Amino acid sequence: MALLATVSEYQSILLMVGGQPIQIALEPPLAEQVVDFTGGAASTQNPFNDATSIIRIKVNAPCSLQVATAPSPTTSMQPMGTSDIEFKGVAVGQRLKVGFVSNTNYA
Repeated sequence: MALLATVSEYQSILLMVGGQPIQIALEPPLAEQVVDFTGGAASTQNPFNDATSIIRIKVNAPCSLQVATAPSPTTSMQPMGTSDIEFKGVAVGQRLKVGFVSNTNYA
């Protein structure tokens, strides 16, 4: 089975009538990338869009991740479990990527 992570990039959150923010990313995403980390650590091919401020991460296997300009994730970094979904805020315009590595210690 391929070890995959899907990363969706968003610019902003949804505003309700009256201008109150709610914790929902505004669709459609600016970009989506799939990362295959079956063979070891791997990261998104492209840096995040300059307007990206929120990323959504979905994985199909236990892993650890790192968000950085040149990610080099290890199993001691942020863990995610099988089928987890996480939203993370990222600094805009920083040319960030997200990297993944399998982490069988976290299931």
